[in-house]
Amino acid sequence: VDITLREMVKPYHFEAGVGYDTYVGPRVHSSLTKHNFIGDAQDLTLDLAWSSLEQLAILSFYRPVLFNISDYYVGMGAKLGYSNLEFDGFQEDKAFFRTYLDHETKRVNLKLGWAFESIKIRAVDNLKPGNELQFAVNEGDFLLTYPYVDFTYDARDSKLNPRFGYYLN
Repeated sequence: VDITLREMVKPYHFEAGVGYDTYVGPRVHSSLTKHNFIGDAQDLTLDLAWSSLEQLAILSFYRPVLFNISDYYVGMGAKLGYSNLEFDGFQEDKAFFRTYLDHETKRVNLKLGWAFESIKIRAVDNLKPGNELQFAVNEGDFLLTYPYVDFTYDARDSKLNPRFGYYLN
């Protein structure tokens, strides 16, 4: 059996859109991905989103095979980002870094990772006349670090038009 491999014809993927979110209102977003970044099928992606209440930027890296153990392939990913989200009465500025190892089969996707977040919360005077702040807000700088697990089991007959099976996440 002859197998022929060739590099992708279009190494870049660009996506842009306009939408509406019930919390942040009208928004625009874009994404630029460089496939096969420095070889080994690695991806580098920049995601940007903007609305009047939220601004978001995320730089992501993914390497599908970091190592393998007895034919179990383990990939690695990382995300570095910043978000600025305004709520009623306060604003949250957050810088974050997440890294993870993942293993994927036909039905199972497992990610084990660690996250770091630096969050700054400050009060803002953005309440409409006659409205009151409904809950207490603690202003300040907060540093968070935590492990996380993301597990997905997909036993559907089709991902695009499923009729049978189940999906757990």
